[in-house]
Amino acid sequence: MTKLTKSDILRVYQKIKQLAVKSYGKEDYNNSIKYISIAARVAVYFNWIYSDEELECLTNKLSKSILTDHWGKNIPGTKGRYVFYDFRAVDNVCLTQQYLRALIATDAEILYIPEVWNPAKAQSIISELSAYPKITIIKPTPGLNYTEKIKQLFKEICNFAPEKIFLQLAPWSAFAVTLFNAFPGITKYYIDLNDHSFNLGTSCTDYTIEFRHRGCTVAMEKRQIPENKILYLPYYPIISQREFAGFPKSVTKDKVILLSGGSFYKIYGDNDTYFKIVKRLVQENSNLLIIYVGIGYDTKFKQFIKDNKLNDRIIILNFRKDINEVFQHCDIYLATYPFGGGLMCQYAAVNGKPVLAYNRPEKKSDFIESVICDQTDIKITYTNLDELAAEAKKLIHDENYRYQKGLLLKNAILTPEQFNKRFQSLLIAGHNEFPYSKIDIDYDAFFDKYLERQNGRSKTFKTLILSKFKWWALFLFPKIVYVSLPLLIPFLKSPKIILRKLKESTIVD
Repeated sequence: MTKLTKSDILRVYQKIKQLAVKSYGKEDYNNSIKYISIAARVAVYFNWIYSDEELECLTNKLSKSILTDHWGKNIPGTKGRYVFYDFRAVDNVCLTQQYLRALIATDAEILYIPEVWNPAKAQSIISELSAYPKITIIKPTPGLNYTEKIKQLFKEICNFAPEKIFLQLAPWSAFAVTLFNAFPGITKYYIDLNDHSFNLGTSCTDYTIEFRHRGCTVAMEKRQIPENKILYLPYYPIISQREFAGFPKSVTKDKVILLSGGSFYKIYGDNDTYFKIVKRLVQENSNLLIIYVGIGYDTKFKQFIKDNKLNDRIIILNFRKDINEVFQHCDIYLATYPFGGGLMCQYAAVNGKPVLAYNRPEKKSDFIESVICDQTDIKITYTNLDELAAEAKKLIHDENYRYQKGLLLKNAILTPEQFNKRFQSLLIAGHNEFPYSKIDIDYDAFFDKYLERQNGRSKTFKTLILSKFKWWALFLFPKIVYVSLPLLIPFLKSPKIILRKLKESTIVD
């Protein structure tokens, strides 16, 4: 089977960047922003780079060209007024609620700008904002293109005259980066949600706020951000209370329940190590039941369960809205591997459940301790499978030991009150109350892991190229189309379809 190589990815990336530059030269600013965003997505899917100075410069040029008469305008900021731009206003997704609560705790006037607004997905956010009288929400205006939205929001922000701006962006938020490049005189903070990946935005921000040591290291080593501009602030999980929907009682009775979960792609790879771990745990502990709560492609996991006759020992459930209550009704949490899941481990810690984790010793930068054990030396991650199995057996068979280990994590994780206090300290002092450590990161291995994923079952990169360029991908990226044939088979019943689609398409130029 033909596989993608690094050279293939670089060619695609450079071609898309060329399209962005060419569109800018033609004063087609909307398409230029679109291509910058697509190029950034490609970089995120593979992570061989973590920022791109050429793209940052282009967003700056776009900002100046779109706002020719107003760019760089001196806006006298009003003390205690903050803008919070949020690319994804969804309950308990990203860090929206944590930072909004922290801003509210400062008694500030807030201009909240969600890039997408879907009330059905933001009920908790809306409820909290409605209770705070000093906030204004600017909802997206339907039907506007990028340049029109930039002009509209620029005017709104100028009228608000903020002292500071906080940006929670997607790594490919080319539109937002272009907009906020137009405010060089206002201090801007980038809330880094994807510290492991490529990001746009170094050109439009003054500080980056990182939630773990890995992000601080990447910011220094790969984004060339000065050390005094890197702020370290771990986060806490948002807990929503719901009624527990229950487990299948016939199989959970008198069992110690080990919970695991997240997107299924997180457990595929590295010679199926995760599967070897769960198989060993159920074989060595007859009173153990494993429940996996997941989303995505589960066929491989289900086949593993069937092949090993583990149907009564491992149960797969669809992702649950009552996930906090699910944690309350389990005993131990097993982290995913080779891709870890920080939020699920935080849920375990908040609920006083011990966490088991495995990783390779050379991947210390990915250890789950970084999102739970702030300022502590509690050990969670094991680099030896025998030691992991021994710890699991002790947790499974010693209830008091299990309780004490869970209590350690519950006391270690950052609380909302501590988060708010440290946030205010960052705003006032402009430096870190608690230091962060530079860690060793194997960047090449990280790229290889993502390339393996895209050459495996992940369709995200191929789908991106086909959906954005449609039939012109045949000419722009022929190899990508070739390796994507399984996705195209339903549409290739007749060559006439291809010819018709090509005639209907607009040439990407």
